[in-house]
Amino acid sequence: EQKQHRKESVIHLIYRLVMIIFGAACAAVAIELFLMPNKIIDGGIIGISLILDYLTPNIWWLSFSTLVVVLNIPFMYS
Repeated sequence: EQKQHRKESVIHLIYRLVMIIFGAACAAVAIELFLMPNKIIDGGIIGISLILDYLTPNIWWLSFSTLVVVLNIPFMYS
C-alpha cells in the first residue's frame, strides 16, 4: 500500500513538472511571437523588462532574458 502511494505521488510530481514546463513554454512563445515583435507591453516584471529592453537596445549584455532574471531576484528571497 505504501509503495502504491509513493508511486502515485511520483507520478503526480512528474505530471506537475510537465505542466509547469508546458506553461512556461507557452508564456515564452507568447512573449517572443506576440509581445516583443508588436511592441506590446505586459504587466509586472515582464512589462518592466520589456520597457527597459526597448529603452536600451544597444547594450548587448542587457538582454530581455537577463532583465527578467535580475528583476525577479528580490522576489525569490522574499
